[in-house]
Amino acid sequence: MYSGTSAAGKSYHKHIPQHTMNFEQFVSDAVELTDFLRKTFKQERIFLAAHSFGTLIGMYLVKKHPEKFHSYVGLSQIISWAENDRAGLAWAKDEAKRRGDYKALNELEEVGEPPFTEGYKQWGVLRKWQMKYSTMVYNDDKIKHPGLAKVTLDMLTSRDYRLADVFHTFYSGFKLIYSDEFIRQIPKINVQMDVPEVKIPISFIYGRKDVHVHAYLAQDYLDTVKTSQEKNFIWAEKSAHLFHPDDAELIEQHLIKELKHIKQEVMNL
Repeated sequence: MYSGTSAAGKSYHKHIPQHTMNFEQFVSDAVELTDFLRKTFKQERIFLAAHSFGTLIGMYLVKKHPEKFHSYVGLSQIISWAENDRAGLAWAKDEAKRRGDYKALNELEEVGEPPFTEGYKQWGVLRKWQMKYSTMVYNDDKIKHPGLAKVTLDMLTSRDYRLADVFHTFYSGFKLIYSDEFIRQIPKINVQMDVPEVKIPISFIYGRKDVHVHAYLAQDYLDTVKTSQEKNFIWAEKSAHLFHPDDAELIEQHLIKELKHIKQEVMNL
């Protein structure tokens, strides 16, 4: 519903249809963005990198349009949302037992087994305890992470972001995406089944401490994916799901090395 005032001073209401995001729309939008960048920079191909949920979009882009990309880098690559939830639920239960947190254990037992398709309330139980148990960042006596709050503060002090951008990233954007309808779609997304072959070089980078997105699923995928191209699996030793600043150089250097694929393509012409 949109409310406003006409030039004559009379109030009016205009109905705007509510749009719920779906995975196909994400992929379609990403294709449009890819074509915009190719046209803007006058490049036949560009490089593609993605993180977390974005890695699902990334892999379906690679499947649909390999001709538009030099290579792909997935950071904390998700392969199957449902299988990752199973691994995450098992970890959270073990962590609750270790802490003697019976409230958490009861909630995690009552929520059932993935896939979580009843809606946001069911889907959110595991996420609630993952956040409480700090699966996004890792800290111990030797490894100190600045934390999600510091990363958010860096966005606020950056010239590239406004306060509204931060708000939309952490609140309104989240609400727009994770509707009950979208949550029912998520378990159907399975890279292992839907993308059995890749036609461009791919690399996965994982935080060694990541228990939010579980690396063994991506390792299994790389072992079985059909490809004649280069494939890499790289550990970021200090990182969990939110990468540690000390590992940023490793990631940056790998992305720079991806430029070699341009030379290889020229040589193969």
